[in-house]
Amino acid sequence: MSSRDLRDGVCAESDPRGRYGDGPGMKIALTGCRLVDGRGEDPLPDATILLDGSRFAAVGPGVNTPVPADARVIDVAGRTVLPGLIDLHVHTTFYYYRRDATVHGKPYNDPRIALVGVWHLEQLLEAGITTVRDVASCGQLVFDLKWGLGEGLIRGPRLWAAGPMIVPSGGHGTGFPELAREVNGVTAVRRAVREHVAAGADLIKIGYLQDEWTVEELEAAVDQAHRMNRKVACHVNYAPSITNALNAGVDSIEHGCLVTGPELEQMRDQGTFWVVTSQIFREQFTECKALVADPLAPRHVVASAQAQVRRHELIWDNMPGAIRHGTALGVNIGAGSDMFFPHVGIAALPLELASLVEIGLSPAEAIRAATSSAAQCIGCQDELGTVEVGKLADLIVVDGDPLSDIGALQEVLLVIKGGKVEKNVLNGRGSAGGS
Repeated sequence: MSSRDLRDGVCAESDPRGRYGDGPGMKIALTGCRLVDGRGEDPLPDATILLDGSRFAAVGPGVNTPVPADARVIDVAGRTVLPGLIDLHVHTTFYYYRRDATVHGKPYNDPRIALVGVWHLEQLLEAGITTVRDVASCGQLVFDLKWGLGEGLIRGPRLWAAGPMIVPSGGHGTGFPELAREVNGVTAVRRAVREHVAAGADLIKIGYLQDEWTVEELEAAVDQAHRMNRKVACHVNYAPSITNALNAGVDSIEHGCLVTGPELEQMRDQGTFWVVTSQIFREQFTECKALVADPLAPRHVVASAQAQVRRHELIWDNMPGAIRHGTALGVNIGAGSDMFFPHVGIAALPLELASLVEIGLSPAEAIRAATSSAAQCIGCQDELGTVEVGKLADLIVVDGDPLSDIGALQEVLLVIKGGKVEKNVLNGRGSAGGS
């Protein structure tokens, strides 16, 4: 997928209405910051970053980087600047776990689901997440949300959208209305991919949990997507599904918590991304153990929870070591939250990065998984993911040093997306949209 396709389709290289920034001529200078630029290199102390319109115009040591007289100066001395964070695995329209998942006994309708999506997008942006991949949505509503973002009607991150997940009959996600599209047979699989692209899909998401499709069906899905210049994200966990997905040429493995050493080596050799979603497995494990211990839980609920506890015990026996091994091998690691528990909230990427550090990644490796590596996974590395001259000006400011305390990312003080200030609480009082 070329950078031009991504710019024209999503990043909006040509933007005469200024929807992705403050428009031509607007200059902002951030001074006195510690810069963590997303490339994994040592931080740059006392840096100055100049934004001109929607892009970075200058980045360097303060003593060598003059500030134009007409620039708006934001003093961030003693604080850290990073690229805007990228969450590779979200579901902006997922509403099923909300307590009010039915209204007067009836399922949510499209307007209500869309409003949940708007609310989710706002939360993501406020948390410093300036780009997301939505890798399964309720029907095609995510494309309407993307339209609303492009028109400036709603606030939120840059949005790469897959639409509903394409799965075999009875496959992953089919228990949730409109989240998954069930297709069988090579011809039907190819048609589904074509129709998703026609509807506006920026990528294709397939669910291939336990080898339900034939190899021919799986290969047809990937081939058709690649023919149409779309990457393929594959939800997969079990053998031999991971190997079959890799052999078919998927671009990213989503979850993959039971991945083996040989599969990690194949991922490295093929350049496949592993989008790790560790925090959601922590939450699910905690929930299942609580249900097992609940004396008031119905017997069938306890039995189901016990089965899930055994599954998660296998996951946690394998996943931490696999993540460390994959990192050592040089597998492309990308960060995704996949958070759907309301008590956590959708903007859980900082928690995911803290989880990766707890597992054994360095803070720099975790940050890279949500910045430069994540941009490469999407295919927009020429535009996003690092603080570099010429790239789109997405950045965040936090207190402290996330390279020594990854938890610093859980309190974002300033968010700039495309050169536009979207949040500023540097002085202790909040303001959305640039004041």
